[in-house]
Amino acid sequence: MPVKLTPRLVADGLVQSFTLADVGASGGLEERWRSFGAALHATGFDPFISEVARLNAVGDPNVRYVAAKVGFKRYRDLFPDPDWIHLPNDSAWDRTSAVRAMPKREYESRYDPNGNLEQSAVTLDLDDYFSSLDFLKTDTDGHDIEVLLGAERLIGKTCWEFRRKSSFREC
Repeated sequence: MPVKLTPRLVADGLVQSFTLADVGASGGLEERWRSFGAALHATGFDPFISEVARLNAVGDPNVRYVAAKVGFKRYRDLFPDPDWIHLPNDSAWDRTSAVRAMPKREYESRYDPNGNLEQSAVTLDLDDYFSSLDFLKTDTDGHDIEVLLGAERLIGKTCWEFRRKSSFREC
């Protein structure tokens, strides 16, 4: 009988802790992450308040959900647009497959059957939230670059730790 690698590594004590950030966590954590068992420490982020409340009500001790928009607080400093409030030109939303795959009615019923699409006003950078991270999953339908910019220190730290433990010189 074949043995799955991740559960075996956890069972053998080779993976004692695995920290996951799931940005765009609507619908909950994907089942594949559960293979880390008790070693898993996951935080899911989603801006929809009712969806985060629904997910937290499940009560998984290894996973918590935070109602917030994850991005990069200084994004507009790096990429100024003279009229970005009224005419944003950097949104990739219209070019994503999510626009074609999910009609508005389905979108509303997926998050809240009552149509409550209230979003959190909290915006955070992952660099301010985590001191270290093993894996970053991002699915924001167009704002993933902002998430990565807000995790620059985390990504650099992970790259440095990888370099120290391996023979690779570049990440």
